[in-house]
Amino acid sequence: MVTVQVIPVSVFGPLVGRLGDIYGRRYFIMFGNLCGLIGCVMGATANSVDVTIGGGIFIGVASACQQLTWSRLSEIVPRKYRAFALGIFEFCCAPPAAFGPIMGE
Repeated sequence: MVTVQVIPVSVFGPLVGRLGDIYGRRYFIMFGNLCGLIGCVMGATANSVDVTIGGGIFIGVASACQQLTWSRLSEIVPRKYRAFALGIFEFCCAPPAAFGPIMGE
């Protein structure tokens, strides 16, 4: 159960990155949000370990799709303000990463 979210990221990350270059990143980011929602609902309502693992796979696919956000942000923000915008983005990602596992226990 520990690696169930990491394996889809390593498998789908390069694939999603290349397909995002070809077809546009917007749809893959929205698909990632949908997969994250499905995975969180599955994990929250799971009655067995198998369902929890399935939800973790959906969350891993969502994480692979959400990696496109950094490149999308670099396209939107001018070069002069890019470091500041990426810093704010990372700052907003820090509290869920730090306190999410603690709250889940």
